[in-house]
Amino acid sequence: MSQRDTLMIFKSTLDHIMGDLAVELSVNGRMVACYDADDQDMIKEIQTGSDQALIYQYAHLSGEPAHPLYGVQFYVGAKTSADPGNYDLTYLLDEVYGRFEQGSMHDLADWSGVDAPTEPAGVLHIISCSATGQTFENQANIRMLAIRGKVISYG
Repeated sequence: MSQRDTLMIFKSTLDHIMGDLAVELSVNGRMVACYDADDQDMIKEIQTGSDQALIYQYAHLSGEPAHPLYGVQFYVGAKTSADPGNYDLTYLLDEVYGRFEQGSMHDLADWSGVDAPTEPAGVLHIISCSATGQTFENQANIRMLAIRGKVISYG
């Protein structure tokens, strides 16, 4: 499996993890959207929309030192509006953090097809998770976590 294949499988897995978490958090009348910050069609909604949402963004994957071991960096976070005291934001960010705690591991698989994958294609090991500052100017209700990890590709 090439570095590009590994990248696509990582990105597919990140899409899947964040989408599943948004569905899990959409309970008791609460709707939680899920946005990929790299989706240019959704930037205005992310910045100005009223939905509570999970936001994520792939940053970088590179061989460390080479295939099958990779270093990866990405961002995950939450967005709320009409949230005095940021209580909803704190709840959502804590749920996101719980998925990507330091030391946690996630099977990687290609979720981009019609059928769910049956075999893992690798593993993601989270090595650090730290809060970042404000993501969008004048939007104090968006907070992100910077995640660094190691990926081991099985192919």
